[in-house]
Amino acid sequence: MGKGGGKGGERSVTEPLLLEVKNGVPAKEGAKDELVPKVSEAWHSFDLFAKYRWESPYSKWSEEKWKTYQWPTKGELKALIPAHCFKRSAMKVLPYMGRDVVHISLCFYIFHSVIGLSTEVPTDSVLRFVAWAAGWIVYGILQGACLSGLWVIGHECGHGAFSEYPLLNDTVGWVLHSLCLVPYFSWQYSHAKHHRRTNDLVDGEFCLRVE
Repeated sequence: MGKGGGKGGERSVTEPLLLEVKNGVPAKEGAKDELVPKVSEAWHSFDLFAKYRWESPYSKWSEEKWKTYQWPTKGELKALIPAHCFKRSAMKVLPYMGRDVVHISLCFYIFHSVIGLSTEVPTDSVLRFVAWAAGWIVYGILQGACLSGLWVIGHECGHGAFSEYPLLNDTVGWVLHSLCLVPYFSWQYSHAKHHRRTNDLVDGEFCLRVE
């Protein structure tokens, strides 16, 4: 390993970058060995928070230990969670949903009625156009944050965590996700598949291989 190696043989945060350079095709024989110290130096000067980076203690386990370690079962982990955490109550969620609706309405009122943000693009002045574009960017960020609250509640509806009644869960989830322009039922299907096959390279929803 080049200068990017850690002390005592431990892996350094720069090692993935050095390996990427070493695995590349060099322009000439020995070129990759000349590049490693330069890349390492540049990366050290850029990564100012390297010494504060958290490293999992499990990263130093051997492959044999990973295979032989007795991991707890799902039932054992579930038994550690207090029983009240599994109680679903729509009445506890409704105030949060109302709060999000108030935030969304207030955000719309301020930008539409107070600031006067319009959908018409100003063409008479470059300065007015820049101000108009900046206003829409700020509005999109703030309103998106408010709408994400409704999306999260709809997400819990899709998991059946909103209430004990499936029909109520799907009704509320469909309404909330429709307000966020998200197709609820198709998302519910694909999202359930994602949780059943998390990180699966063949049947997963997010980690599909590119042939």
